[in-house]
Amino acid sequence: MKSWIRMLLGLQLLCCLSACMGSDGMLVCFGSQAGVVRLDDGKQIVLRNGMRILAPQLDTLQIGEGDCCLVDFQLNYDNQPDSLQNIWHADWLTYRPVDLNALGTLVPDDTMTTRADEHFLRFSIAKGGCVEGRMFLYLEYNSHYSSQVDEFMMLCDPDPSERHPAADDSARLVHQLYLRSFGPIAEGDSVVESLVLPEAFLIEELLERASSAGEDTLHFQITYPTGFNADSSRYNWGVSEVFSVPLSDSEGE
Repeated sequence: MKSWIRMLLGLQLLCCLSACMGSDGMLVCFGSQAGVVRLDDGKQIVLRNGMRILAPQLDTLQIGEGDCCLVDFQLNYDNQPDSLQNIWHADWLTYRPVDLNALGTLVPDDTMTTRADEHFLRFSIAKGGCVEGRMFLYLEYNSHYSSQVDEFMMLCDPDPSERHPAADDSARLVHQLYLRSFGPIAEGDSVVESLVLPEAFLIEELLERASSAGEDTLHFQITYPTGFNADSSRYNWGVSEVFSVPLSDSEGE
């Protein structure tokens, strides 16, 4: 499973890989697009920009409603009968599953207790994206073991009372999330290589909270351990930049 993940290190995510004009029309290939499976009108992949992708390959896959994925596909822009409905027919498509993690509620001990099987990671939240109430993150490990099995815990502060100034001098409510990574390693195992691991996290609850609070945009940032202090008695913490999801982008999720 991890062989294709390592290839992400050399990819520009959410971008068009190639385009060419030929006798068959305007062909455009896309790589590593974050998507969510919807089954309301056959098997479709919904992308971050709301595009719905259809492809014959999807009918052969055992996929379910709400599953997360990365997809590569090719579109012929000269042969799209349903483009006005933002439904696009792919000439071919490659599907790679992405694990979906639940969002838990923070209790004080969750951010204080150290664990021997903690793994320290880093990420740029700006490289992520929200699709259908699922936040995709590309988690980077400086070192990863061949026997390592990764488990993630994303927790949300139930009372996001803190407000942060925005660029327009207004105060925006910023939800606080906490991300930790655990996983057993076999005795005597050694580091294999660095790794980028795509993971998805369910944030529908946060979107609903922001809507109920009268906000038009969900703002959140993620706190995560970056290593131990000098005597390994506690963690040092990093804090991501603030990520914003306009609620209009999540309508219909």
